[in-house]
Amino acid sequence: FQDLSNKLTLVLMGMQSPNILDRDGMNRETSKKIKWGIDSGRLSTNSKVLPQLSVNGIPCLLHYMETKAGSCMKTCQYFVTGAPNGAFAVSIGCDDSSTFNANATNIEKIIMSIKVVSK
Repeated sequence: FQDLSNKLTLVLMGMQSPNILDRDGMNRETSKKIKWGIDSGRLSTNSKVLPQLSVNGIPCLLHYMETKAGSCMKTCQYFVTGAPNGAFAVSIGCDDSSTFNANATNIEKIIMSIKVVSK
C-alpha cells in the first residue's frame, strides 16, 4: 500500500520456512546483515535491531535500516507460537529519511496496532 503522496510504502508479508523461526535466531542473522551493511558503507550507523519487542503479546523483532543514500525501512517481524515455521511482517519504506521521520509517529502507531489472531 502507498500513501496519497506515493512517498511511503507499507508491505504486509507472511513467510514460511522449512526451519522453526524464532526471534533470537532472526535477531542474530539480521544483526549480522545490518553490521555488514554498515561496515560496507551501504547503511548508515542509524540502522539497528530491537529484539525485545512485544506487540499485543506477540514476540517481535524490529529492525530499522537507513541507507547512505537516505532511504529508510522499518520492519517488524511477528513470531507466533502456533505457527513455529512461519512469521508475519509489516514493513514501511520511504525514499528519504526526512519524510520517514515526519511520519514516525503514525508509522509507530501502525506497527503497534497490528493484531495477530488465529482462527
